[in-house]
Amino acid sequence: MSEVSCAYCGGPGPFTREHVIPKFLYTAHPSHRLGYNAAADKFMSWEAKIKDVCAACNNGPLSNLDAYGKSFYTVNGCGRTFDRKTDISISYDFNLLLRWVLKISFNAARTRDTVHPAFRQSVPYIIGGDPMPFTPFLGVEVVRNHPVRKKDRWRLPAEAKGWKSIPPLQFRVGPMFAVTPGGRHHKDVLTRFFSINAFFFVVALFPSSMNEGRRASILNSTTSNAPSLVLLDSAKAQATLSVSATTGLQRYIEQGVTVQRQWLDYLRETKQIEDATRG
Repeated sequence: MSEVSCAYCGGPGPFTREHVIPKFLYTAHPSHRLGYNAAADKFMSWEAKIKDVCAACNNGPLSNLDAYGKSFYTVNGCGRTFDRKTDISISYDFNLLLRWVLKISFNAARTRDTVHPAFRQSVPYIIGGDPMPFTPFLGVEVVRNHPVRKKDRWRLPAEAKGWKSIPPLQFRVGPMFAVTPGGRHHKDVLTRFFSINAFFFVVALFPSSMNEGRRASILNSTTSNAPSLVLLDSAKAQATLSVSATTGLQRYIEQGVTVQRQWLDYLRETKQIEDATRG
């Protein structure tokens, strides 16, 4: 059996437990610990962690990226939710934000069976800011609360029966499929999403050899269902976003359908289905 090496520096350890979703986010939102565990194929109340990161990387460059992420979260009010269309301004450091989102995405990918090779090729960029070996795109969409009709509120948990809308208060991270204009999956392009409540990030890494027109057509096809997604300019430090007409529930519906059975199993195990039907 081969010895475990650090996923970032390749060193032999000692190893620590690294949060997939940064710890500061769980501290800010304790109720967000519920999530789908791909390895166990079930929903669990947990803080997802991995064990293949050495102490030097975890307490050094990765901790520094989480410190930037916490600053980004605080400065831009990522705890907010939105009931209607409005314009908001965000401040960012493109490279630090991209490195942070890639770090989280790489950590999450390693909880699954396969890891896109672009992740490992990007490790020197993630931990040290070395030149990015791909042509990257980083976009942000801000989704709004999902309205609930009065006649449907009985379906909500007791503490939420007075809600007029469901806010997108959750963390999600996972794969997306890069698709060509013809609908074919383009395996050479790495695309991932990561969300903090209403803030939905999309990252795409294209081979540097791919021409600009081809990149644009694949990116447009991949994000065609997110017309309010704003691609961040690497040469700027601020962007104006318009809150999307898309709600948080609509944004996650496709992902939710794929784990519908697991969600129903979780509800049955925690007896939430019986509680909801009693109204």
